[in-house]
Amino acid sequence: MIRISIFTVIAAVFLLVACAQDPTRETIGTGAGAVLGGVIGSEVGDGTAGTVVGGVLGAVLGREVGRRLDARDEEQAVQALENNEPVSWSDRETGEQYKVNPTDTFERDGRMCRRYTTTVSIEGEPQTASGTACKRDDGTWEVVG
Repeated sequence: MIRISIFTVIAAVFLLVACAQDPTRETIGTGAGAVLGGVIGSEVGDGTAGTVVGGVLGAVLGREVGRRLDARDEEQAVQALENNEPVSWSDRETGEQYKVNPTDTFERDGRMCRRYTTTVSIEGEPQTASGTACKRDDGTWEVVG
């Protein structure tokens, strides 16, 4: 029970940071990485320490992934969401490989939403994360989870 409470606090802090006005890709990556790392750490590690270490390591990795995404990478990811088909590409500057795969389409609060998985290969090591994006009234996509 303590593990869940501490994880909830860590997740809430990072999600609040990620929800700040005009969050950067780096901020979103940090929050998503922390949550995912905390979940993995709580399952793999022993007690509170596993959750905390997983959350911190996930935040660091998520921050780096978010920092490396540029406008072209974002356009490719949006294309995957828009067409509801997997899209793969390589960043011309860094050589890193990306893949966004929409997995599920549903409606939430009157908006079309899609769950997706993203795989980024950094220095040959694949890193995978999942999320949810919903389409705004103006046609742009908003990451909501």
